[in-house]
Amino acid sequence: MRSRRKQMDCSSSKSTHSSSCVKLYLCSNPEDSVLERRALRESVFPKLREHCRLALGLDVRVIDPFESSDPGRWPDENTRQQLIKECRESSAGPFLLALAGHKYGTASLPAQVEVSEYQLLLQAGQQAGISTQELERVYQRDENTIPPSYCLRRTCCPQQEEEIKMKAEENELLKVFQTTVSLCVHNGLMTPERARSYYRSALDADLRFALDSCPNNDIVRRCLVYVHKVINAKGETETERQMTSQVQPQSEVCEGATFYPRTTPSDGQLFSDLCDDFLPGLITSSRLVVYTSATECDRRHGYTTARRWSYAESLCQQVYSDLLELIDSVNILETREDSQLGEALAREQAEQEQLCDILSRFYDIIRPEEEKVRAYVEQREQQHLLVVTGGPCTGKAVLMAHCAQQIKSWLPDCDPVIQM
Repeated sequence: MRSRRKQMDCSSSKSTHSSSCVKLYLCSNPEDSVLERRALRESVFPKLREHCRLALGLDVRVIDPFESSDPGRWPDENTRQQLIKECRESSAGPFLLALAGHKYGTASLPAQVEVSEYQLLLQAGQQAGISTQELERVYQRDENTIPPSYCLRRTCCPQQEEEIKMKAEENELLKVFQTTVSLCVHNGLMTPERARSYYRSALDADLRFALDSCPNNDIVRRCLVYVHKVINAKGETETERQMTSQVQPQSEVCEGATFYPRTTPSDGQLFSDLCDDFLPGLITSSRLVVYTSATECDRRHGYTTARRWSYAESLCQQVYSDLLELIDSVNILETREDSQLGEALAREQAEQEQLCDILSRFYDIIRPEEEKVRAYVEQREQQHLLVVTGGPCTGKAVLMAHCAQQIKSWLPDCDPVIQM
């Protein structure tokens, strides 16, 4: 596996999270990562759990939102964001493992659209003669969201035939939704940058949520991204077909409304924005660890199963090594900081005891004040404070230091903390 590793900065501040579990969110495109994710589940994660349990006393939990073979069980974007947030806040070490393959992935209907934007999209579609009744049926206004939004209704269809039918309907609805977005861009009602969010795949959306606007100390030593570029993945036949389609671009028609591809970003453009712009920017600004590898395939056969297994094996070796390094480095750093804190407290306690010993030497005669302090200490159920008063240089500090030296003999069944 040919890789180019970006250097990590191990000087970031200690994580504020106290946890006994490493929670990893596995970010990927479910359409082209089945083999790689299965290889990680079978050969990497079990070994990692065993190492962390025996060597560090940590549990390891991997959250793969697309582990189920049934797409109907995959969580929506809002749920995935909650999972990412939970991993970031509670993981004892790294929280994100991302795999970017050679396919960008497909978009899905957004789980939530702000009221003003949703109404803008409906208006643009209706003015262009597009029926928006189905979109209005699947979205419901929710005033409890901040800001108020239209949220996608989720229905349960246990039968396979119904799931297939629903998937086809969702694809048609997505086409209508993206058509209205393109119309808004074409009419100047929405910026192209804003429109891109409605075309992003699950991989792109999850990566941006996990890394964008994330504090640097939540990226350094806590995130790993692997980008695998495949050249000639589809072979010569597919390449020729793509070249032909580029020479003769066609407009897309949706129920009487025509818009042109120039207003719609292609998967290639979106993938390039992610891998060639967004991720490299974080390497520079936040020292994100990114590995980039390339596989050049034979022009006739394309990306074969043998080549894919070869990459998966090298990926597993790299991921296991990198996760071990990150988890161990975080644990060593936190152990060192805990040790330093303990040493500082021990030094402070020794200094306090030394100060009491020095001051107590100036006190030779037992006076009534000492008996009053002892009586107060021995009556531990009292709730009021004992206040010692006196003018300057009358022996207040010396009295209290002497009493502090005697307090352990006064309370033989306790281990009092002495502090001057």
